[in-house]
Amino acid sequence: MKLTYQIEEKDLVATQRLGMRPRRWLAIVGAGLFVLLLLTCAFWIYEWISSGFSGNQLWWMGGLVVYISLVFFVWLPWRAKRTFRQQKTLHHPLTVEFTNDAFLVEAVHGSSRVPWTDFHKWKAAHDS
Repeated sequence: MKLTYQIEEKDLVATQRLGMRPRRWLAIVGAGLFVLLLLTCAFWIYEWISSGFSGNQLWWMGGLVVYISLVFFVWLPWRAKRTFRQQKTLHHPLTVEFTNDAFLVEAVHGSSRVPWTDFHKWKAAHDS
């Protein structure tokens, strides 16, 4: 099978997000920690309302949420788009060919042939 395509900015952003997707057990641990964080916030808010709690912990937790949101939804996409604009080799079309024994890529400036035996594992995007 032979495919020719042109990489766009959104493809590079999606690739970065795919590369950051954690393994299943790390995602479960992260979800558990997130639930623990929410429960802790709920407890601190309850204490704050019921006994005049100062709320200093809420500031750093809110700051952490803002920081993580800015990194994932502002900084990483901005960096990927900047990389795409700066890397002119990404603006040329690529031809990809899948054979029984190798993966072949051809571009304006060169080509590459990688045997399937050289691949250890890969990730697939489930959103496309």
